Amino acid sequence: MTLKKLSSLEYLSALCLDVDDAGLPTPASLADMCRRAVWRWGICPRATLTKFVLERLRAGRLDDEGAKERLKEVIATLIEFGDLVDVWTAAGKRIARAQACWIRLDDGVAVVSGTLPSSVLGPGFESSAPNDLARRFDPGALTALVALREHGVRERSLSDWLGALGYVRWLNERGEGPYGPIESLWKMLEEEVDSDGVRLSNVDGVWALGGDPGQFFGRAGGDPGKTGRWVTPEAEGCWLAKRAGYGEQKKPLAISVSSSGETRGIDLNSDGEFGWAMIARGCALGEREVISARPVGEDYELQVSFPLPVQVRRLMRLFGVPSEERPWSWSLRGSLLPVVTRSFSQVGVDVID
Repeated sequence: MTLKKLSSLEYLSALCLDVDDAGLPTPASLADMCRRAVWRWGICPRATLTKFVLERLRAGRLDDEGAKERLKEVIATLIEFGDLVDVWTAAGKRIARAQACWIRLDDGVAVVSGTLPSSVLGPGFESSAPNDLARRFDPGALTALVALREHGVRERSLSDWLGALGYVRWLNERGEGPYGPIESLWKMLEEEVDSDGVRLSNVDGVWALGGDPGQFFGRAGGDPGKTGRWVTPEAEGCWLAKRAGYGEQKKPLAISVSSSGETRGIDLNSDGEFGWAMIARGCALGEREVISARPVGEDYELQVSFPLPVQVRRLMRLFGVPSEERPWSWSLRGSLLPVVTRSFSQVGVDVID
């Protein structure tokens, strides 16, 4: 046996780890290392997966805080996207393989979802950018389809992959049914505020979400000039709002302001419910939340104007690639704009160009 001393670059290349201009491992290469590990183990604690990857980064001198934070974000995104899955066992919470499938976006682009490393599939399955965690391929390529069939990976429709829209969960949490369209969530919250809302004697530290869809969103309780759509709850009507919580946290709620100025409110379960309630309110009032599409050569840049609920963010990650420079921006292949417009319309959001 011959032993060879490897340089840091040779070592990282052997691990299929790419490094960006900031000297950090790229999200795409970190994601594939995580998939490979879980594919081999089947199931493991998150701490074990994190330790496994960090040990290899340390050997390549890439174990600084920036790399650790990026790994944390990558693992969370893989779970959110469906490439890995959180499961509960008798021993506690674990990360496990997710069933692999592929989704056709158009005649020239498809995406593999689930725990199946790119190395298993071979050439032709790759991310379109260093920060793109989705593995894309040409569904017209026979070699790609043969490789998928050999591993029992079947095509799923986009709607089947996405599952029931998230607003249904929040209707269920509040004991409502049968389930109607998205706007039924907002109508239910309006009724609940009217019937069960608690009077808010002090509205200091309460900010209502106003403004028009597409405007700068801002931050509730932010610095002057940076509050965006957040206003003092004075206008009559039913609104989504945030109120001061612990530290920097803001607690979501729905409020109603009467003609006499009395304000009543109910707490929402989470920011997830807040996100779907925001989409539902826009649908109910005919002022749907929007995503702007700006042409960039033959492609598009999608500019999101509001915080996306997890399921909608998952859809965005399927189609686009997050910008490394502009927050809330995604790059999109030009041919995908029609299917993106249709898909987001079905979740209550308009894409405008």
